[in-house]
Amino acid sequence: MPASRPGGEPERLTSHLLQLLRADSVQRVLEEAVALMASIVDAPTAAAFTIEAEQVLEEAWHPGANVAGEPIGRQLRSFALQSAKSGEPLSLPPREGGAPGEAGPGGIRVVLLRAQGRSLGAVALWSSRARVTPAQLSQLEQLEKLVTEAVVRQRREAALRATAEQQKRWFGQLDQQVRVLDRERQKFAAIVNQADLYAYVVDPTSTVRWVNRTMSGGHAPPGGGSWPGRTCRDVCSSFAQGSSECEHCPVARALSANQPVHQEMRGEWEKAGSSRARTLYVTALPIRGVDGRPQEVLVMMQDLTELGPLKRVQEQLHAVVSNAPIVLFAIDAAGRFTLSEGRGLEPLGLKPGEMVGCSAFEAYRDVPRIVENLKRALAGEDFTDVVDVGPLAFETRYTPMHDETGQVAGVIGIATDVSQRRRAEDETRQSLKLDALGRLAGGVAHDFNDSLTTILGYCTLLQHRQPADAESRRCLAEVRRAAERAAALTRQLLVFSRQPLPESASGELDVSAPSTRELMRKLLTNSPESHAAPESPASAPAARATGSGPTLLLVEDEASVRAIAGEMLVASGFRVLEAATGPEALTVAHRATQPIDLLITDVMLPGMSGAELADKLRSERPSLRVLFTSGHSDEAIGRHGVSRSDPAFLQKPFTFDAFVGKVRGALARPAGTRPDDGAGETRRAA
Repeated sequence: MPASRPGGEPERLTSHLLQLLRADSVQRVLEEAVALMASIVDAPTAAAFTIEAEQVLEEAWHPGANVAGEPIGRQLRSFALQSAKSGEPLSLPPREGGAPGEAGPGGIRVVLLRAQGRSLGAVALWSSRARVTPAQLSQLEQLEKLVTEAVVRQRREAALRATAEQQKRWFGQLDQQVRVLDRERQKFAAIVNQADLYAYVVDPTSTVRWVNRTMSGGHAPPGGGSWPGRTCRDVCSSFAQGSSECEHCPVARALSANQPVHQEMRGEWEKAGSSRARTLYVTALPIRGVDGRPQEVLVMMQDLTELGPLKRVQEQLHAVVSNAPIVLFAIDAAGRFTLSEGRGLEPLGLKPGEMVGCSAFEAYRDVPRIVENLKRALAGEDFTDVVDVGPLAFETRYTPMHDETGQVAGVIGIATDVSQRRRAEDETRQSLKLDALGRLAGGVAHDFNDSLTTILGYCTLLQHRQPADAESRRCLAEVRRAAERAAALTRQLLVFSRQPLPESASGELDVSAPSTRELMRKLLTNSPESHAAPESPASAPAARATGSGPTLLLVEDEASVRAIAGEMLVASGFRVLEAATGPEALTVAHRATQPIDLLITDVMLPGMSGAELADKLRSERPSLRVLFTSGHSDEAIGRHGVSRSDPAFLQKPFTFDAFVGKVRGALARPAGTRPDDGAGETRRAA
């Protein structure tokens, strides 16, 4: 194919043409084709593509691959793809001003590569010539046919090479599988021949075709000769005379169901001139053909006659394991179950033996902890772990099993269902947490009750004194309501601590109510009487006596509560002796110059409880009356033998009227009566 341009290079074109014809791949075809076509039309830039489903499969560029990323390269690719899609070659005539899409002269011509009416690809050429001569067009058309034929040929040869390679691989795999199958056959034959059991193969007519060494050498058929050619009935009559197993022939059942059949066969066995009972365990395994249908049956018989005692022990052990709430399992080195027994399988929805032969890694792939534990055990680690399987928890002991060489041959394990125990432990921990929080809540409630007692006491004391102006009375009423609402908080805390609630007429805590601090500020600002605050508890004497009525001994370790209680008693006309602790109260009582009519004491005092103090003082003053107070829960005061149902008990916080009313009620009781029948006995027992 001579060059058309003056001073052309026919030798170079011929060289490219020869290389095209000798190309050994589609890529080489495209490289030579784009060089040839570019030379024919004097195109400084060109590209050749194979295209399928609007996607470029192979490509070649002239003068080099670096052109692909330039604007001219992108436009050549676009024209080639559009031409292949439409089936018509596109072109862009030369124009003044530059390269295609830019300034300067130049034009694009696309040559489609077609085969059997479909586009295989395209060659896009950018030429600076104003026109292409008929001779050049003829050369391009001839070259297009050569390139198309070369591409088709290379594709066909590539497909043939791929097919040959695939067939080579298939034949290699087939040969390998045949060799493996032959090795497995030899292994099976060796195992069956050396096994201490009777094995034979029968065809669908129940005719014996093959027997193993044990059967041929250890037990002759009736009348002598060899076993091949005899029937199953001959085998049964020879090995277990009088057996009726032919009525339920395992061979016939295996052929019919195309499934393994297991059963025991019992009969008489003639040996050394005497007859003895015999038990055989028969397994019939169908041997399937390529169509999946049974062609033969392998029958294996194991004599269990001498294994009777061992079998009974095995049955007993199986009964124990089957009824124990455990899972006894074993896996081999590959992770397949070889044992799966125990009542612990029931919650998992499994039956004993159901998992035998299955991969443990597959069965528990959704429980990564079990998979990791099995790997650890197969690596030789002996350990115990607790694993969650859905809502259940199993404590499992993993023990590796080793062969005679010391290698791990498998794992045996015992899994115990500890779901109930874990729930009990969780409930216990939760109970302990709640108990601790309850104790904390009870303590907070007590401290809060002391503060509320002080607030309510001063508030009701001021109300009792009846301030003159209306604003002070209103503020006092608001303070009292806010304090009574706050008392609801102590009830909630005591509910949280799981203790009975103190009686209260107030509603739930209303955090939107005006603050007590602001109301007290208004009250102290507007009420002249409120400026006469009681003396600081810190400066109060250990014991004081004021008032002119009956003499009361007030014992309270909280100074602010002791101060307001004393103020309320004095305001009610009582003579009050005060003490902060039990020992201090004993000292005050011993120094008293007048009889003490009533002991008012907190139940929970440091060092000595209020109940113990009452018992000591009553031992010296049998006529002494007692009134107990406390902000603690029923459980706490009950440990000291005091009940909130006792008439001589007042729950903190309390108001002026409630406190004074309880005091008067206690004084009204006959001298010497105890707060309740048997309370002292309860305290002494405690």
